[in-house]
Amino acid sequence: MEEVLKSIDNVVYAQKRDMLISAMGTICPKIEFSITILKEVLEPFLQDEEIALLIAKYAANESEFNLIPNEFSKNREFMFKAIESNFRIIEFVCGANDNEEYIRHMAKCGKSSWFIMASPRIKNNREFILDVLKTVNVGCVYNIYTKYNDDEEILLEMITYYKQSPYYELDISDRLCANPEFMTKMLVKNPCCITKVNCDLPSEILYTALQLYAKYGTLKRALISCKPCVILPLIKHDGMLLEHIIEPYRTPEIVGLAVLQNKEAIKFV
Repeated sequence: MEEVLKSIDNVVYAQKRDMLISAMGTICPKIEFSITILKEVLEPFLQDEEIALLIAKYAANESEFNLIPNEFSKNREFMFKAIESNFRIIEFVCGANDNEEYIRHMAKCGKSSWFIMASPRIKNNREFILDVLKTVNVGCVYNIYTKYNDDEEILLEMITYYKQSPYYELDISDRLCANPEFMTKMLVKNPCCITKVNCDLPSEILYTALQLYAKYGTLKRALISCKPCVILPLIKHDGMLLEHIIEPYRTPEIVGLAVLQNKEAIKFV
């Protein structure tokens, strides 16, 4: 009889557990809902890892996350799974944003906000940041540019993934923009850097970069953002680019050089 009762209890428990999981999937995503309302209902199931992961997935603050027993919340592998389902727990779980393993895992999961959510200590840890960029294909993290815009190694590591965007300005220090050797390396990795060049570079390198960069839009759009020190050698290389040069760069010198390089450019005067 005891075994029969135990078997019935197990069936009832399993049914309640399945119902709870289903209910959480339905009501927890609602903005106005708080998991703490389910505290009494959840208590018999808190030792269940799947239930604990659901709490982590839908937790919106520390008090909700704290419903999870320590045996899970202090467990490295559990926290990895929790971060995968809800990376925002990094913000409110005590010490999570200062845990390098958690921040690295967040980056590994493709969460671009891993840097901005990291603690000041981690943001200032250049070697850690560089290691993450080198070992995890995190793409371009625009927030890093502001802090490390004068760091050659970090910029070279990140620039491969940069894409021209109206929302994120490519930030490179004036010192590096004026460094021919460094900017040549940057252009080889990503032609978008042509808009930041502020030094003399061979026209062949600039022209190749311009053609590649134009694939993101148009030649006119590309040239609008270029500095005079870039436009001058480009015009000397291909006078027909005059068609895409606008004021204030369409100076008598530029026009003259364009026509000198290619007489056909006269039609754009």
